[in-house]
Amino acid sequence: MTDAVLEVRNISKAYEGVQALKDVSLTIGRGEIHCLVGENGSGKSTLIKCIGGVVAPDSGQVIIGGRSFERLQAIDAIREGIQVIYQDLSLYPNVTVAENISLNQFVERRTSFVDWREVRAIAARGTWAERSGAIS
Repeated sequence: MTDAVLEVRNISKAYEGVQALKDVSLTIGRGEIHCLVGENGSGKSTLIKCIGGVVAPDSGQVIIGGRSFERLQAIDAIREGIQVIYQDLSLYPNVTVAENISLNQFVERRTSFVDWREVRAIAARGTWAERSGAIS
């Protein structure tokens, strides 16, 4: 048994003949901090998108908290505590900062209505990651 929070095993992904990832493996244990560094086009963003459930790898596994996902969806990653901040700033320009901050929490709970007091309270307290103890 491992105390790995996140494992990526033998992930490969190609786009129209361009090999973005080839047999990439990574293990992150509880309390560890890692940084992805590489040149433009080296596959950093593709790997993060596979971990976040936004892009399906062509082969390999993403394992979160010991649970292997056959087809990881973004909502699955969110529910498992994966929060991704993309370099291309995936904010919704037609909503407020408070709504952008609280969106993942409402999506995770499958809330079909907006509680504006809660939206403001979430924004006032900080991000989900800070509140959950993922970062301190």
